[in-house]
Amino acid sequence: MFERVGRSRWGMIARFALVGALLTACGDDPVEPGDPADAVVAMRITVGGTVVTVNEGGTVTGGPVNIGAGATSVSVAFLDSDGDTVTGLGDFVVRATPANTGIMTFQSTGDFTGTLTRVSAGTTQVAFELFHVEEGHADFGPYNVSVTAS
Repeated sequence: MFERVGRSRWGMIARFALVGALLTACGDDPVEPGDPADAVVAMRITVGGTVVTVNEGGTVTGGPVNIGAGATSVSVAFLDSDGDTVTGLGDFVVRATPANTGIMTFQSTGDFTGTLTRVSAGTTQVAFELFHVEEGHADFGPYNVSVTAS
């Protein structure tokens, strides 16, 4: 009889441990259910007058992207599967990080806007991402786009 009670107690403890582990694992999801970033499947990047699109596989279409002397405006729209702009991204910003800041730099001017400024002539990759400020991680990207400064 004591042996049977002991087994059921251990069984109950194991069940509670399993339920606890499953509940805490849900908090590790990088994107909350219902988060507008869930709908993002591509980004449309406008650099000066050039438009490129990057899908969730990292494929870049459009371009080439060239900037001249001075600052060139950049804007990014995040798109859903229908090609529509995803709204409700209030806790998000675009981050753009040039691989070689000796060629160009990026300065944010708004949540989804900024400027690329030529430092010297050359070509470098710029990593674009949809960054969730409140949670401190990227929800889409980073994806590289080749940019030439002339």
